[in-house]
Amino acid sequence: MATSTAHVQRPAAQDGTGTPNHLLIWLDRYIGVPNDYLLLKRAFFMTTDPTTGYEVSLTEMDIDHSIRTREAIFVHLEGIQFMLRAFNTVDDCFEAIENNLDKRIFFITSGTKGRIIVPALVAYFRDKFTDVRPMYIFCGNMNMITVGDVTPAHSWALDYVDHLLMFNHQNDLLERMVLDIAEYFFTEAGRLHQAEQFEQARQHYHWAKRMLDRHERMTERVIMAARRQEIERCLTDLEQRLAQEHNETGDRPSEPCA
Repeated sequence: MATSTAHVQRPAAQDGTGTPNHLLIWLDRYIGVPNDYLLLKRAFFMTTDPTTGYEVSLTEMDIDHSIRTREAIFVHLEGIQFMLRAFNTVDDCFEAIENNLDKRIFFITSGTKGRIIVPALVAYFRDKFTDVRPMYIFCGNMNMITVGDVTPAHSWALDYVDHLLMFNHQNDLLERMVLDIAEYFFTEAGRLHQAEQFEQARQHYHWAKRMLDRHERMTERVIMAARRQEIERCLTDLEQRLAQEHNETGDRPSEPCA
């Protein structure tokens, strides 16, 4: 199979380190097991081979390394860089979340692990995970029937419906995450625009559009047409502002898009 050099856009952090401000955290007992969660590992999370520069699928070895070293893996979706941290123990995962509260965390866990960590996260960081910034519970057992000694996800999750979303299929989980990531990039673009960081704002608007395009390809349907139009309007506004800056006209900065 032919390969091509990956072009990955790396967002600059507020502190200038180049580290993304968005972080994927994945807690699951079986995350490092070969042939488990193949769609998530191969279709969603891509990485770059440091020896060749080629785009490759995330492997269990990458995940195992992250678990053992407690280090982030740099992965990308649609050419946009994210940090991914993988865990198979609740304590290490909780500590990582606690230490990265300044970032936008996209958190995935299983029903079994979620039953332990979700109550603690809600108790300590209630405002971090809300109905518009939910935790994602990926669990095959979403009914009320006990399977062995594993408590069905619904028996505990009903107490946290304002903080999580539950999925029993990888496609549904990916579709929702892509939409949420698109909305995050759009919101972050507005913040950057307000701060007159116009180049970064433009980049984030493009990323939001790219995520919506990804969702359309996944679902074969167009949604959020109004949001797409708003992104286009904001991009047009920013292009005009950047052109003015380039020409050194000294005009008043444009207002950020709502």
